[in-house]
Amino acid sequence: MKKFIFSGLRESYLAFKKLPVPEDIKVKKSLDTIKVSKLSSEGLGFHKDELQDIVDLIKNHGDNLNDAQLKEVMNYLQESEIRAQNKRIFWVKLFVTIIFTVGIFTVIFLHKNLGLDEENEKYLYGLLGVILGHWLA
Repeated sequence: MKKFIFSGLRESYLAFKKLPVPEDIKVKKSLDTIKVSKLSSEGLGFHKDELQDIVDLIKNHGDNLNDAQLKEVMNYLQESEIRAQNKRIFWVKLFVTIIFTVGIFTVIFLHKNLGLDEENEKYLYGLLGVILGHWLA
């Protein structure tokens, strides 16, 4: 895994990095079964009932998994859910950043027409620094 100095960039990188598929054939088959059945609704969150439904589906489908394999399936699904959540967070952060940045630049370029003084312009550059710092923090 590549290490970035800035955690904001690292989180975004990890959210979009492809999750490695387990090597165990039975685990792969179980994950395919779950994906086909649409029970692992990537991005909607896992509830206790849904996890039990997944376990029941695997057992009813004829995949006899031992505890270690079942744990590997659950860990894969949970990691997949975490990454899906991080992707959603990334897109919301990006949208908010773009909206604020466009607004700030608009005010910076029009500040003389709006009657703002140089002191307010410094605050606007400070806000741009805060946004940049958020992504690089």
